[in-house]
Amino acid sequence: MSVKLGCCIPGASFMPEAPDKKAYSPFEVLLWGEKEIINSGYDFVECSVGLIMDISDDEFEKVVENNVKIKICNSFIPSTYKIVEDSPELWERVEKSLWRMEKLSTEIVVLGSGGARSIPDSMDYEIGFKKIENFLIKCNELAKKYNITIALEPLNHKESNFIPTVQSAYELAKKLNLSNLKILADIFHMYVENEDFSVISKTVDEICHTHINNPLTRTCPTSETNEQIEAFASALKKAGYNRTVTIESTFEDFSSEIRAAIVYLRKVFSNECNS
Repeated sequence: MSVKLGCCIPGASFMPEAPDKKAYSPFEVLLWGEKEIINSGYDFVECSVGLIMDISDDEFEKVVENNVKIKICNSFIPSTYKIVEDSPELWERVEKSLWRMEKLSTEIVVLGSGGARSIPDSMDYEIGFKKIENFLIKCNELAKKYNITIALEPLNHKESNFIPTVQSAYELAKKLNLSNLKILADIFHMYVENEDFSVISKTVDEICHTHINNPLTRTCPTSETNEQIEAFASALKKAGYNRTVTIESTFEDFSSEIRAAIVYLRKVFSNECNS
């Protein structure tokens, strides 16, 4: 199974400490993180939309000039925006972020964004659900304009009250039947929701991307044998999934952990390991 393996750029805390202990800018984080991940043997880089949006226009031009490629972005909508409010400011943010992603050759943007998409307790749930459906329909048209696929990420019930499982995301994607809307499978959220990995075979036609980590601790999968990770990889293989898998986790020593993780994950996703 020839999946492509990537890694998310985390926050500035993973970068080597500067002699003057200055804070790193989003511009520096993006450039250093992209280079570190590719040099560690990964096929592609993933980062948050917030990271590319926090860069000034002048710095963004330099990022493009440096030929930085961010294949996948996540955390599409920050929690300062509420999807159910459908504000002009929200759509300004959506379009500008899609424009920047296109310049970085982004193919997929992950809609996790629990704070932005959760339906307020003060709102009738069905009304809120419909408002988010309408957002997805409108967002799909913009995504087509920029040739980007939206990956709806199921978030466990502790992080959002909208679409907690792969199965529920699949049913919504089928219902809306939008050209640029697919779904994501995340090992951590599936583990928290106790959703069996066998659902992947039933929903793989809508899965365009996956996230992986040690779901027990949400840490980087380095070299330890992990039954959950290996079962997840096996389920993807059995489903015929051959797209992208990104490490999305916390880190204590980013550089050393991702170098160990790429070796482990190449083995886990090899035919020999999952036959």
